[in-house]
Amino acid sequence: MKQTSLAGLADCIGTPRRCMKNSLPISILTFLIFISSIDAMRAATYYLQQDMTTANGQTVVTLAAWYDQSSGGGNNATTLNDNSFVSNGYGMRTPTSNTTFGNANTSLTLSSGSGNKLTVRASSGNSTTIYKLTSLGGGASLSAGADAILNVSTFTNSGLTYLDTSYTTRTFTISFTSVSGAGDLSLTGGGTVYLSLASASAYTGNITWGNSATTILNFNNDVVSDGGLIALSTSRIVLDQHLTFNSVSIAGTSLVAGTYDFSYLNSHFDTVFVDGGIGSITVVPEPTATELAAIGAALFSLVLYCGKRRKSSF
Repeated sequence: MKQTSLAGLADCIGTPRRCMKNSLPISILTFLIFISSIDAMRAATYYLQQDMTTANGQTVVTLAAWYDQSSGGGNNATTLNDNSFVSNGYGMRTPTSNTTFGNANTSLTLSSGSGNKLTVRASSGNSTTIYKLTSLGGGASLSAGADAILNVSTFTNSGLTYLDTSYTTRTFTISFTSVSGAGDLSLTGGGTVYLSLASASAYTGNITWGNSATTILNFNNDVVSDGGLIALSTSRIVLDQHLTFNSVSIAGTSLVAGTYDFSYLNSHFDTVFVDGGIGSITVVPEPTATELAAIGAALFSLVLYCGKRRKSSF
């Protein structure tokens, strides 16, 4: 039987086309593919089994806090990189220093339920960065443990999630590079939320306020969202950007399709919009089923008409 030298095998790893030319056995090629995928196979999911507290000193970067079983111990994570982490019904907190949670392949999930909380404690200009964050909702929350800054590359919101400033004097700066999902984001705590939504066209949930919450919302960028904005009579909005939503309700009044500048909004909802704004809100509703049917019928008629014209030309 034809033998393959170790040198030939090493050469093959670097230049797989040469392997084919030299008729390397299929079994060896299969082995090489297996070796190249080992890193992907090592990715694992880890769970919390208790709250992260001041008493136990744990934070999201504490490897000993994460287990490969959802209960009853198990093996601890050995790295944050390339793995998935789930709150599993418990509260999490970040360090107070600048923190990046793992790498671009690391994900963090807030399980459904009010006990699932991520308290962001980075302060004094420090920030927490998470590449992939998912909230399953059910009253889960992102909470400010100080004047906090949270940067998230990809945020998926599947259910009701609170953005909580915790105190009326706190600010919570949140930046979502990309946000998707149908879960509502509800502001609470009474402080100020500075919110950036760089790409929100795939987000269909509502941005709203908890009952009687006086939290101030200040968008840090122009926003185009396929979701809605529901402001209560107690809500406060600093409007210095141009915002587009599928639907908008302010103090119980639903806005019809169109663009509303700050002057109009401030004169009609003075208690909601903070004085001195320069932005606007545009409402672009989704077509109704009746409208879609009418569009379809019109297109069908156009196709028939074009077909008749084409036949008559011969």
